[in-house]
Amino acid sequence: MRRSSIFIALALAMVTVASAHADEHDALFDSVVIKMCFRDLLRDAAWGLGGPFERAAFIMEDPDGSISCQPWPSKHAYLSERFDGALPINAVAIVHTHPVQFPRPSYQDQLEATRMGVPIYVITIQGVFKAVPRREQITVVSGEHNWFRNVPTKAASGVATASP
Repeated sequence: MRRSSIFIALALAMVTVASAHADEHDALFDSVVIKMCFRDLLRDAAWGLGGPFERAAFIMEDPDGSISCQPWPSKHAYLSERFDGALPINAVAIVHTHPVQFPRPSYQDQLEATRMGVPIYVITIQGVFKAVPRREQITVVSGEHNWFRNVPTKAASGVATASP
């Protein structure tokens, strides 16, 4: 009897962590520049189909209110990406790709979002998800498969794509 109650408690905990809000309005993702950044990172990660490797970037907000993307140098590590250094002062979020079979933020992504105090976006061809600091539930930014197909190749303002 005790074994089944532990299993039920564990299963309920996993459901709580894995559950997600319906698609939510997201001001960063509404930006063409940020969508271009997300698409370019995903492309550079072989659309999450080329192996267990990830790409990542900081989303920056400049004093004038403009936002930009600062890709990290790739470490080409197994199921992870790492930045050696401090969180830039004007970083408002982190974005990274996942292999297609792991479309949502991991528990570690949730812990890192809280530790660093910024949202962490996870992108795959299956959608865009976000781990928010101090929130157990994952936010669905875009549950649309192939969300990247309608992203323009150039921002209306003439800003170049986010790839280095």
